[in-house]
Amino acid sequence: MIAIFGITVWIVFSMRDYLLLETFGGRGNRAAAAWYLASMLLLTAVITAVWLTEPPLVDAILTPRILLITLGTHAALSAWPMLLARSGRLAGAWMVALAPAPAAWILLMLASMSMGGGNSRAAAMTTAWIATVSTLTVAGAGSHFAAPESAAAYPAFPVRFAACTNCLALCLIPMIAW
Repeated sequence: MIAIFGITVWIVFSMRDYLLLETFGGRGNRAAAAWYLASMLLLTAVITAVWLTEPPLVDAILTPRILLITLGTHAALSAWPMLLARSGRLAGAWMVALAPAPAAWILLMLASMSMGGGNSRAAAMTTAWIATVSTLTVAGAGSHFAAPESAAAYPAFPVRFAACTNCLALCLIPMIAW
């Protein structure tokens, strides 16, 4: 069951990132896609390296102290883009909304552990593969397609959608962790 939740949340977050890149990055804005690509691939490399050297990483992340810090960070990443969008600063809001979401990573890691049958090395490689493929797909597609004309009528939608997905993932983590 956790595998289904984790993968589903990861897909929703990938769609969120695509929508943000398409709407605000758009065709020809390679800097946005490059920032997204660099941040996600760097985070994937760090998580995988730490996971391979410290196999009980998932257990450590689910300790109450780390989980509260992670959820707090995720909550801040959910609220900050909304506050920027409300003040009319969409240029900054969408960049903040693209920040890698801790809850999505935790759910992906838990899903990988579930699919790997508890094998930490296999789970780390599964997580790295899923994250890398989805990141390359989102960055490539998001930088090649421009948002339709109708998206210009409501440019805050992708930021609000990102905040909504952040809140959904934020609600799922405590339910799954305990």
